[in-house]
Amino acid sequence: MSLLHPDDRLDDRPDALRRAGLLWAAVGLVGSLITAVAATGAGALPVDDSLGTWPELLSLRSVPAVVLAYTGITLLCGAWWQLGPIVRRLPDRLPFVLRTAAAWAAPLAIAPPLYSRDVYSYLVQGALFGAGWDPYRYGPSAYGGGMAENVSAVWQDTPAPYGPVFLGTASGVTSISGEHLVVGILLMRVVMIGALVATTACLIPLARRFGVDPAAGIWLAILNPLTLGHLVSGAHNDALMILFMVAGLLLATRGRPLLAAAVIGLALLVKLPAAAALVVVVPAMARRLEGRYRMQRAALMVGGVALVSVVAVTELTGTGFGWLAALSDTAKVRNGLSMSTNAGLLVNGLAWLVGGHPWALDAVAVMRALGVGAAAVIVLVTLARHRGRPVYALAVIMFAVVLLGPVVHPWYLLWGVVPVAVSSRDPRIVRLVGLLTVVLVYHSLPWGGTVGTDVLLGVLGAVLGVAVLHLVRLGQVAQEGRDDEAAALQLQAR
Repeated sequence: MSLLHPDDRLDDRPDALRRAGLLWAAVGLVGSLITAVAATGAGALPVDDSLGTWPELLSLRSVPAVVLAYTGITLLCGAWWQLGPIVRRLPDRLPFVLRTAAAWAAPLAIAPPLYSRDVYSYLVQGALFGAGWDPYRYGPSAYGGGMAENVSAVWQDTPAPYGPVFLGTASGVTSISGEHLVVGILLMRVVMIGALVATTACLIPLARRFGVDPAAGIWLAILNPLTLGHLVSGAHNDALMILFMVAGLLLATRGRPLLAAAVIGLALLVKLPAAAALVVVVPAMARRLEGRYRMQRAALMVGGVALVSVVAVTELTGTGFGWLAALSDTAKVRNGLSMSTNAGLLVNGLAWLVGGHPWALDAVAVMRALGVGAAAVIVLVTLARHRGRPVYALAVIMFAVVLLGPVVHPWYLLWGVVPVAVSSRDPRIVRLVGLLTVVLVYHSLPWGGTVGTDVLLGVLGAVLGVAVLHLVRLGQVAQEGRDDEAAALQLQAR
């Protein structure tokens, strides 16, 4: 068994599987602890921690902090990868993977945030809304003060691109935390971790419904390093969107498609891409109808209920639909992950080399439009080819929307990972999604951003992590050899 192919020569004896599972669960916990400690020096720290909640165990962005951050995340990724085939064979696999997820998440839940400063934006947007300001007109800089100075410069004057369900949630958090940033971050984590717990409760019956081992589904969706790093540590509101989306899918599979449409309406009032989940609800609704044009009638009914849900909640909160216009402001992000944006930048660069100046027509805008068009084609083809597998179709659609979209962040991948985790038993797909997960974990620097002079320190930390993983694996192989010898001696004695 190698680190790259951990399922090779896996010992199927229950005691050996149990030891291997505990070993890699412990390695992952060590990785989580190291990453949490490193976050006190290399994380997305607040400018002023007036409560002194997070002691400076490591100096700000020091060499040890950066190296440890990447060593820890490498141990976490390696342990997660090794556990994949093990959790499918353990007798008590579901309780085991749930306990492991809780253990790995715990250190990150109380450490400073990692990989993004978005949680500070959330808090200011909630404070703006709670104070009676319109977050769809004003950015964090309008609020000012200590809270706003923690928001990344690129978002200081950007209105909130999130729907009223999230704004109401953020406002509820800041009504309790006030100006205390650390309290606000911890409360926001309580919300997002609670959403992940509820999502897990929905994923288990969904996995069973589609013939997927729930333990394997939870391993891919919840124990995932992207989930731990960005939804637990980073407290991204995607956790809330995914909860409503998955709850809607579960309701649809249980014969309640109209209620499912209303719940998915709440999901898109956190983030708009959740509307794609309605493609699962339409076939469920169509099965309850009789006569001609069932699919068309079902689409109208499902879309109508979702629209009523959206309008009703928007009216109740009094926010209006300004967040839809604010979505265009997010297009200024260029972090190297969007294929369409990268293609446009490449064309612009070539035009500059050839003609000495960029084209009059912005190639980035053109390529982004082509990317959206390509995603639309994939959506139509997917719906036609996988009509009988709507949740799997949703996963493919989400991957297409993310990978071909104009703006891509690493945690966006989870929009597709969660539905594929409960709808696919193909080991090739699971392995591909797992590899993509591990690659994207390394994209963002611990304090946010994607480039910097500390990349070499990150490489050093990752190399150290891989070395430790190989030492652990060698120890595991040696132990398996001793077990084989002991078993052989027992047979001879008999």
